[in-house]
Amino acid sequence: MIKNYLRLAYRRLLKDKFFSVLNITGLTVGVTSFILLSLYVRQELSFDKFHTNGERIYALAENVNTQNGSEVWESYRVSYAALMKDRIPEFQKMAMLGFVSGKLVKLGKENFHEDGILWANDEVFEIFDFPIIEGVTKLSEPGTAVISKTTAEKYFGTENPIGKVFELEKDGKFEITAVVEDAPVNSHIQFNFLISSFNALKEAAERFDGRGGTVSANYILMPEDVDLDKLIGKIDQLILSDWPDHAIRKEENGELINNAFFFPYEDIHLKSGFTFSPFTVSDIRYVYLFGSVAILILIIACLNYINMVTARSIKRIKEIGLRKVMG
Repeated sequence: MIKNYLRLAYRRLLKDKFFSVLNITGLTVGVTSFILLSLYVRQELSFDKFHTNGERIYALAENVNTQNGSEVWESYRVSYAALMKDRIPEFQKMAMLGFVSGKLVKLGKENFHEDGILWANDEVFEIFDFPIIEGVTKLSEPGTAVISKTTAEKYFGTENPIGKVFELEKDGKFEITAVVEDAPVNSHIQFNFLISSFNALKEAAERFDGRGGTVSANYILMPEDVDLDKLIGKIDQLILSDWPDHAIRKEENGELINNAFFFPYEDIHLKSGFTFSPFTVSDIRYVYLFGSVAILILIIACLNYINMVTARSIKRIKEIGLRKVMG
């Protein structure tokens, strides 16, 4: 029976080739577009959801009032963030990541221009799930570095990179102490090289005066059941009591102009709306837009297919009548 139906369907396709190609092509394009857009939406919604403690990770962000108006930054002055880490107990697990000025990597007699170079501390691997393949991370010690698996294969092939030394323009020499898995494509944080945070934190401590200095992205693994409002109060109190007067900006009533706040790490990619971010962020509105377009395309494709089949069915009335008579 099934074989007979397949034979009849094949004959109908050959009998009206133009209609068959038009109908099948329209439905195929519609379904394919729906699948591709759905995969994009799924990918965007999966960002940063793979970390074991993702729900407890927060970014230390800042509302900044500039000459261009109010801005929201996913970064904080390194010197201030380091002091918070030292003074506030809830900040004991804080990953710090910052961009380095040099991007020219010297390995032996060869030079390479490399992107994705960050300085970091060891808490990056205590807070986030970036598996270590081999070696030990020692990013709190000077002159150490961690590289991704792809970077290790790119520069060293099958040779063991542990113990190898490379030189980074303007930042000196670094010994590779560990190789880690590449950050997944749906990770907010992306990197190829992670170098020691020692020099950056040392410089920040020497420039604790509010007059310049580098910034970093700071992510805190919060204790369970922490009160975020009280924690922000601790930050404000620390700033007002320990910051140099010229390092902070206050309203006439004494309140801070630039206010720190916490933003859930898992929502950064789509919902943060950061004006300045060390990493690429997107917008939840794109997900709504492309999701709606995907559903609309699928509905149009289905309706078009049904309409064309219905219009053509009039020509088959005679065939249907004969088939009923013949049983």
